[in-house]
Amino acid sequence: MPKINRSIEKTSLHYPDDLGVGFTYPDCIKIEIVKKDGLSLDGVKKTLNSTIQEGKVTRLTQINNNIIDLNKQLAEADKADQEKIESINASIKTQTTEINELSRRLGTDDITLSDTGALLTNPVKLLKDSLAAVRAENKKLSEEHIQSIYLPMPEQLGYNEAVDWSGADLGIAKAGMDALLADPKQSDIKGAALGQAGNILAGGAGSLVGSLLGSGILGGAIGAVALGGDAQAAIESKFRVKSNPFKEQTFQGVGFRPFQFDFKFNARSQSEVVTIKEIINAFRRYSKPSLESPESSIFKYPAEFKIKFLTNNGADSLITNKWLPKIKNCICKSVNTNFTSAGWHSFEDGAPTTISLQLGFEEVDIVTNESVEEGF
Repeated sequence: MPKINRSIEKTSLHYPDDLGVGFTYPDCIKIEIVKKDGLSLDGVKKTLNSTIQEGKVTRLTQINNNIIDLNKQLAEADKADQEKIESINASIKTQTTEINELSRRLGTDDITLSDTGALLTNPVKLLKDSLAAVRAENKKLSEEHIQSIYLPMPEQLGYNEAVDWSGADLGIAKAGMDALLADPKQSDIKGAALGQAGNILAGGAGSLVGSLLGSGILGGAIGAVALGGDAQAAIESKFRVKSNPFKEQTFQGVGFRPFQFDFKFNARSQSEVVTIKEIINAFRRYSKPSLESPESSIFKYPAEFKIKFLTNNGADSLITNKWLPKIKNCICKSVNTNFTSAGWHSFEDGAPTTISLQLGFEEVDIVTNESVEEGF
């Protein structure tokens, strides 16, 4: 068996066995499976703890001052006013309970609903510290390398880079806006601005009628008042004219680039039979979510995929193919396996001899002008 290209990791999966050797397969695709960490709530909580402790201390000071004030009110209260005395004593009891609870938890990391007062003591600082804590945890996020899979170049390799534009009928508002934003020193522009203002005020059927009866606010107003629903179409038919819709293309956005790769496996040995099964199961497994625990109702995100196109540099080493645009991190949206692409044929143990694998990916970030400059 030919020696595997030394630039392919030993822990990786590769098909066929002699991938990258000599000039039989000078180019290949590398698909790296990675797991991304999520934000750690415990980490955010610990980072925020100093702010919470400050809030608790401030709240304790406030309550102490309140109790001092209440005791002063109690001393000055009329002894005959039992209702007021009972109200003050109830307030002192409530705030004493809160101060005892805050004192008990002062210095601990736990944050409970009873800390609302402490949390809201300085809401602006709390918000700033919260954002700082999230940013700090976000910087700690890392990618865990799971596995790399090397395969021959796919049978089809296309880049679908659609840019979403939509034709919009801006109507008289567009013409009026153009006129109003034009140079006011030009007399004809002034007239156009007034005419379009009249059309905008009239609207609907009145817009065309206003143009025919006379540009300006008065003409548009007459048309709007005198004519109703279907008048616009009737006038257009009789005068053989049509209101200018002032169509323009408006930019809507850029979607995520999709990719579809098709592979055909024809096992030539027992080792390739095993490898093909492991490759297919790797894509099936890591394109799906996992449970935090067997009894959990929460899914953890599936893995992401780093896709690179490699070429043999002639020195028994694989390097990135600079002639193909790079691909950003992807999610795997579909894994389609056909075990009878050439009819059912199997080895003695039942393993199919020919398998087709179709993988659907989509990038997690959009490609911008700057991305293209960076090679994507």
